[in-house]
Amino acid sequence: MDDQQTSQLPIYCGGLSAGVLDISYSKICESGYYLAMGYQKGSASIYKGATGDHILTCEGHKDDILGVSLNDKGTLMLTGSDDKTARLWNAQDGSLIKKFRQPTPVSSVSFDMPSKTFAIGHLDANPAISVYDIEHLSKHPLVELRGHSRGIRNISFCKTDSCIMSSSYDRSVRMWDLRSGKETNSIFLPHHAKSLEMCADNETLTICYGSSVVFVNVERFEVLEQRKMLVKLEGASLHPEKSTFVCCSAYYIYRYDYAKGELLNGFKAHDDYIRCIKYSPDGEKYACCTSQGYVMLWPQIIHEPDEEESNVSLEVAYEEGENRDLDMEDFSDAPLSGEESMENSTFASGDSYVEYVEEYEEEEGDSSEQYDLEEIDDEESEYEEQVEHEVENQNAEDHELTESTGTEHHDPDLNEEEYVPNYDNIRIDDSELDYTMFDQEHDY
Repeated sequence: MDDQQTSQLPIYCGGLSAGVLDISYSKICESGYYLAMGYQKGSASIYKGATGDHILTCEGHKDDILGVSLNDKGTLMLTGSDDKTARLWNAQDGSLIKKFRQPTPVSSVSFDMPSKTFAIGHLDANPAISVYDIEHLSKHPLVELRGHSRGIRNISFCKTDSCIMSSSYDRSVRMWDLRSGKETNSIFLPHHAKSLEMCADNETLTICYGSSVVFVNVERFEVLEQRKMLVKLEGASLHPEKSTFVCCSAYYIYRYDYAKGELLNGFKAHDDYIRCIKYSPDGEKYACCTSQGYVMLWPQIIHEPDEEESNVSLEVAYEEGENRDLDMEDFSDAPLSGEESMENSTFASGDSYVEYVEEYEEEEGDSSEQYDLEEIDDEESEYEEQVEHEVENQNAEDHELTESTGTEHHDPDLNEEEYVPNYDNIRIDDSELDYTMFDQEHDY
């Protein structure tokens, strides 16, 4: 097999004990970077991110691990489970540091950049995002953030760890200020977000929902790019240098040019339903995992395989892993439409989690109650009145100064065009958005 053909081969992470529901990368450290995986049945493992070599496995949860997070240095791992606990682990020797009991299942976990605090999100009707202090390891959170009306899906620190972004099954993404404990911004989606990820620049938020991917600048709180696909998506990840982004749908992976939205390549990556996808911190690979226990690390730069190479690539990868007997199909034949339904795919074996997801998983095209438009319009009208009031007050002060000093005065920091209220909403509507087209010269 020549170098061009072997360049297509992914790295298979062997030794997995069960289906993988979440993955997390560390940053690049002196010893490289690391990849953590959370499994069904309650265990979590750490691998070398560049080679896929297994390092250690942590056991202790009594139910599925729904969320996992590695800190930047790869020294700590946080897991959240359907067993209503979050657990902090020493990622170097696998020992348990502390268990945090919760009133409801823990769906998502996240560290801040310096590993001083961590946050956990819950699954219930009135979900909280709880923030804990790592140094003191108190069982009581520093702050609890509430406002979502359905369970939390994903959380991530942002804006130099002064804020947290959260997505929920209530079809919203919200920003929370940790100093005040208040919600500051909201994004309303046609469907709930399937994945939520902060890019390496700590400014760009990648949101995947329905058949679309949206990129938002959290500093300016504005939409940078919005791409609508021809397939239903399960996750998306942006390259650390913002050159490309990858997304997954059913058994397939698609890689796009970020700026142009052009499809660079698409292929069948698994014979099992892909659960999530994430870029490595060096941008040289992206990992994808499935609910049946397959994790592969795909190279960022690959040539387009023909039919024979496609079958060889997957067969060799699995043989190098655990010699699994699989019925391989041509993985260069990715669908151009959503005819391959994902409704029958199993997300997790834990009944409570499955029932929760099924309860709030909206059917395709069901966007009749995307959000309360009347309520949002009322809020925006209130903020518009606030803007007008502030501008009128400033104009009055400017007029008084002009009359008293004889010199025209105007505050450059406040005018009707540039004034930004403290609270902003973004409503995402992709109903009239053109599809991001596939390259018709290739049969993906």
